[in-house]
Amino acid sequence: MPYTSEFVEPEILVTHHNIPVYRTYRNDDFEEGPRTFWYTLDASRGTDSRSEFDVRELPTWQAPDHPPYLSGEMTDTERAAWEAAWAGWHADRAEEKAIIAAIQDALDSGELAPYRCPVSWCDALIPMRNLDADNRCPECREGICSPWIPPSPDPRGLSHRLTAIVECALKAPSGSQAADFLAAAIRSAIPDARLLRVHIQHADGASHP
Repeated sequence: MPYTSEFVEPEILVTHHNIPVYRTYRNDDFEEGPRTFWYTLDASRGTDSRSEFDVRELPTWQAPDHPPYLSGEMTDTERAAWEAAWAGWHADRAEEKAIIAAIQDALDSGELAPYRCPVSWCDALIPMRNLDADNRCPECREGICSPWIPPSPDPRGLSHRLTAIVECALKAPSGSQAADFLAAAIRSAIPDARLLRVHIQHADGASHP
Protein backbone atom coordinates (compact mmCIF):
# COMPACT_ATOMS: atom_id res chain seq x y z
CA MET A 1 0.00 0.00 0.00
CA PRO A 2 1.28 3.50 -0.74
CA TYR A 3 1.90 5.84 2.13
CA THR A 4 3.06 9.38 2.72
CA SER A 5 4.86 11.12 5.52
CA GLU A 6 5.00 14.85 6.11
CA PHE A 7 7.22 17.21 8.04
CA VAL A 8 5.70 18.56 11.24
CA GLU A 9 7.14 21.67 12.82
CA PRO A 10 8.54 20.69 16.23
CA GLU A 11 7.28 22.42 19.33
CA ILE A 12 9.31 25.34 20.61
CA LEU A 13 10.45 24.91 24.19
CA VAL A 14 11.67 28.49 24.59
CA THR A 15 12.66 31.49 22.47
CA HIS A 16 15.53 33.52 23.90
CA HIS A 17 16.91 36.67 22.22
CA ASN A 18 14.69 35.69 19.28
CA ILE A 19 16.49 32.32 18.96
CA PRO A 20 13.98 29.43 19.09
CA VAL A 21 14.97 26.18 20.78
CA TYR A 22 12.96 23.18 19.62
CA ARG A 23 12.00 19.91 21.23
CA THR A 24 13.23 16.66 19.69
CA TYR A 25 11.20 13.47 19.45
CA ARG A 26 11.84 9.79 19.95
CA ASN A 27 12.82 8.30 16.58
CA ASP A 28 11.92 11.69 15.07
CA ASP A 29 8.27 10.63 15.38
CA PHE A 30 5.99 13.39 16.64
CA GLU A 31 3.43 10.90 17.91
CA GLU A 32 6.01 9.21 20.16
CA GLY A 33 6.30 12.39 22.17
CA PRO A 34 9.15 14.77 23.00
CA ARG A 35 12.38 13.73 24.68
CA THR A 36 13.10 15.20 28.09
CA PHE A 37 16.68 16.44 27.86
CA TRP A 38 17.52 16.65 24.15
CA TYR A 39 16.81 19.82 22.14
CA THR A 40 17.80 21.38 18.81
CA LEU A 41 18.37 24.83 17.31
CA ASP A 42 17.31 23.64 13.84
CA ALA A 43 13.64 22.82 13.28
CA SER A 44 14.51 20.48 10.41
CA ARG A 45 17.21 18.55 12.27
CA GLY A 46 16.43 16.60 15.41
CA THR A 47 17.39 13.20 16.78
CA ASP A 48 20.95 12.08 16.03
CA SER A 49 21.86 15.30 14.23
CA ARG A 50 24.68 17.65 15.22
CA SER A 51 22.15 20.42 15.70
CA GLU A 52 20.80 18.78 18.85
CA PHE A 53 22.29 18.89 22.33
CA ASP A 54 21.77 17.31 25.73
CA VAL A 55 20.92 20.03 28.24
CA ARG A 56 22.52 17.97 31.03
CA GLU A 57 25.91 18.36 29.34
CA LEU A 58 25.77 22.16 29.40
CA PRO A 59 28.00 23.85 32.00
CA THR A 60 24.93 25.89 32.99
CA TRP A 61 22.85 22.82 33.92
CA GLN A 62 21.70 22.54 37.52
CA ALA A 63 19.44 19.60 38.29
CA PRO A 64 16.45 20.68 40.37
CA ASP A 65 15.76 19.25 43.79
CA HIS A 66 12.95 16.72 43.87
CA PRO A 67 11.08 14.57 46.39
CA PRO A 68 12.71 11.25 47.34
CA TYR A 69 12.11 8.20 45.19
CA LEU A 70 10.00 5.38 46.56
CA SER A 71 11.97 2.88 48.61
CA GLY A 72 10.78 0.26 51.05
CA GLU A 73 7.33 -0.14 52.48
CA MET A 74 5.10 2.82 53.36
CA THR A 75 2.00 3.33 55.37
CA ASP A 76 -1.03 4.68 53.58
CA THR A 77 -0.40 8.08 55.14
CA GLU A 78 3.26 8.10 54.06
CA ARG A 79 2.35 7.02 50.52
CA ALA A 80 -0.29 9.73 50.26
CA ALA A 81 2.23 12.36 51.39
CA TRP A 82 4.84 11.03 48.96
CA GLU A 83 2.40 11.07 46.03
CA ALA A 84 1.28 14.59 46.95
CA ALA A 85 4.90 15.79 47.04
CA TRP A 86 5.60 14.42 43.56
CA ALA A 87 2.31 15.75 42.20
CA GLY A 88 3.24 19.21 43.48
CA TRP A 89 6.73 18.93 41.97
CA HIS A 90 5.32 18.06 38.54
CA ALA A 91 2.63 20.74 38.79
CA ASP A 92 5.30 23.33 39.50
CA ARG A 93 7.20 22.20 36.34
CA ALA A 94 10.45 22.31 38.31
CA GLU A 95 12.40 20.22 35.79
CA GLU A 96 11.21 22.19 32.77
CA LYS A 97 12.07 25.47 34.50
CA ALA A 98 15.59 24.18 35.21
CA ILE A 99 15.99 23.10 31.58
CA ILE A 100 14.85 26.48 30.26
CA ALA A 101 17.12 28.35 32.66
CA ALA A 102 20.14 26.26 31.62
CA ILE A 103 19.44 26.85 27.92
CA GLN A 104 18.93 30.59 28.36
CA ASP A 105 22.17 30.91 30.34
CA ALA A 106 24.02 28.87 27.69
CA LEU A 107 22.72 31.13 24.93
CA ASP A 108 23.79 34.18 26.93
CA SER A 109 27.28 32.79 27.48
CA GLY A 110 27.76 31.75 23.85
CA GLU A 111 27.88 28.03 24.63
CA LEU A 112 24.81 27.49 22.44
CA ALA A 113 25.40 30.39 20.04
CA PRO A 114 23.88 29.33 16.68
CA TYR A 115 26.22 28.98 13.70
CA ARG A 116 24.87 28.61 10.14
CA CYS A 117 26.39 26.42 7.43
CA PRO A 118 26.74 28.40 4.17
CA VAL A 119 26.30 25.35 1.91
CA SER A 120 22.87 25.84 0.31
CA TRP A 121 21.80 22.19 0.36
CA CYS A 122 22.83 21.85 4.01
CA ASP A 123 22.01 25.20 5.66
CA ALA A 124 22.26 23.60 9.11
CA LEU A 125 22.09 25.56 12.34
CA ILE A 126 24.70 24.18 14.72
CA PRO A 127 25.32 25.09 18.38
CA MET A 128 28.81 26.47 18.86
CA ARG A 129 29.60 23.67 21.35
CA ASN A 130 29.15 21.10 18.55
CA LEU A 131 31.67 22.71 16.20
CA ASP A 132 35.32 21.79 15.73
CA ALA A 133 38.10 24.35 16.06
CA ASP A 134 37.84 25.30 12.37
CA ASN A 135 34.03 25.73 12.56
CA ARG A 136 33.54 23.13 9.81
CA CYS A 137 29.93 22.01 9.58
CA PRO A 138 29.61 18.59 11.28
CA GLU A 139 26.53 17.78 9.18
CA CYS A 140 27.89 18.12 5.63
CA ARG A 141 31.64 18.44 6.41
CA GLU A 142 31.92 21.03 3.62
CA GLY A 143 30.89 24.48 4.82
CA ILE A 144 32.67 26.68 7.35
CA CYS A 145 29.96 27.87 9.71
CA SER A 146 29.65 31.47 10.82
CA PRO A 147 27.60 33.07 13.62
CA TRP A 148 23.92 33.42 12.80
CA ILE A 149 21.74 36.12 14.31
CA PRO A 150 18.00 35.89 13.60
CA PRO A 151 16.19 39.04 12.46
CA SER A 152 14.25 40.77 15.20
CA PRO A 153 11.05 42.74 14.58
CA ASP A 154 11.58 44.50 17.90
CA PRO A 155 14.53 46.95 17.92
CA ARG A 156 14.71 46.69 21.69
CA GLY A 157 15.09 42.92 21.43
CA LEU A 158 17.80 43.38 18.83
CA SER A 159 19.68 45.81 21.06
CA HIS A 160 19.51 43.41 23.99
CA ARG A 161 20.71 40.52 21.84
CA LEU A 162 23.61 42.48 20.39
CA THR A 163 24.67 43.43 23.89
CA ALA A 164 24.73 39.75 24.84
CA ILE A 165 26.73 38.90 21.72
CA VAL A 166 29.31 41.58 22.41
CA GLU A 167 29.63 40.27 25.97
CA CYS A 168 30.13 36.75 24.56
CA ALA A 169 32.80 38.06 22.21
CA LEU A 170 34.69 39.69 25.04
CA LYS A 171 34.68 36.35 26.88
CA ALA A 172 35.63 34.33 23.79
CA PRO A 173 38.78 32.19 24.13
CA SER A 174 40.29 33.48 20.89
CA GLY A 175 40.45 36.78 19.07
CA SER A 176 39.21 35.17 15.86
CA GLN A 177 36.09 33.93 17.59
CA ALA A 178 35.49 37.37 19.06
CA ALA A 179 35.79 38.86 15.59
CA ASP A 180 33.23 36.39 14.25
CA PHE A 181 30.72 37.36 16.92
CA LEU A 182 31.21 41.09 16.47
CA ALA A 183 31.05 40.87 12.68
CA ALA A 184 27.77 38.98 12.95
CA ALA A 185 26.43 41.61 15.33
CA ILE A 186 27.36 44.39 12.90
CA ARG A 187 25.70 42.60 9.99
CA SER A 188 22.52 42.18 12.01
CA ALA A 189 22.42 45.73 13.34
CA ILE A 190 23.20 47.60 10.12
CA PRO A 191 21.04 46.91 7.03
CA ASP A 192 23.91 47.33 4.57
CA ALA A 193 27.13 46.44 6.34
CA ARG A 194 28.85 46.21 2.98
CA LEU A 195 29.20 50.00 3.09
CA LEU A 196 31.34 49.78 6.19
CA ARG A 197 34.92 48.69 6.60
CA VAL A 198 35.12 47.53 10.18
CA HIS A 199 38.23 45.89 11.52
CA ILE A 200 38.98 44.45 14.91
CA GLN A 201 42.60 45.04 15.71
CA HIS A 202 44.37 42.50 17.92
CA ALA A 203 47.61 42.81 19.79
CA ASP A 204 49.36 40.62 17.27
CA GLY A 205 48.52 43.07 14.50
CA ALA A 206 46.00 40.81 12.75
CA SER A 207 42.64 42.27 11.77
CA HIS A 208 39.32 40.74 10.83
CA PRO A 209 36.78 42.46 8.54
